[in-house]
Amino acid sequence: MLQIGGNWCIAFDKKVKGDEVLHTAMRYNYVVYHLNYSRGNKSEDVLVNLGFPQSFGFPVFVVLDDNGNRLHTQNSGLLEDGRGHGALKD
Repeated sequence: MLQIGGNWCIAFDKKVKGDEVLHTAMRYNYVVYHLNYSRGNKSEDVLVNLGFPQSFGFPVFVVLDDNGNRLHTQNSGLLEDGRGHGALKD
């Protein structure tokens, strides 16, 4: 799973690491790679190949299969709860 964003996207990472259920689920089900997006490193070639996931804003999460094919793009805005992150909302 790609977590795409910049150094301002640390809140989600803290949420996952601070919640035992989330941390365990991520650790046992995903290999997580943090893809940096910044003024100096926009990773444009990767984002084009992933179908422009940045259209959801940052951070954005992209789940890949074993061959690197995109399975799902998740808008992190659906996980926001005030200034932090909460459970997935319908």
